[in-house]
Amino acid sequence: MFTLLFEDFWLIQSDFYNTIFYYTFYPEYLLLIKNNIIAGFILILAGLFGILKNNSKFLILLMCLEIILLGVNLSFINISAFLNDFNGQIFALFILTIAAAESAIGLALALSLRMQSIKKITRSIFYV
Repeated sequence: MFTLLFEDFWLIQSDFYNTIFYYTFYPEYLLLIKNNIIAGFILILAGLFGILKNNSKFLILLMCLEIILLGVNLSFINISAFLNDFNGQIFALFILTIAAAESAIGLALALSLRMQSIKKITRSIFYV
């Protein structure tokens, strides 16, 4: 393991140099960040593939958009953790609120379609 002498600390003066020093001597953290960014990229690609594959079903399009947003959030959080900055994490929280609103809209649409189909079935049974 690498150890620093007390005289070598004058080289590390700001937060930027601290992060470079930390990631230079602890490469296992960089490997974790790299794996998480690859996982976020795979989520984004899966969501894009789902959008391109299913053009007709609106709820599946919403779910694929959710997957894309989660992949982007994963990337934002990992990059902000790497840079020691909170902006990416705050932006990820805003994206999560947008995703929650989108899920509520999808649920409302699914329930309204279900209720319309139930009304059609009951009309066909009772008003023949």
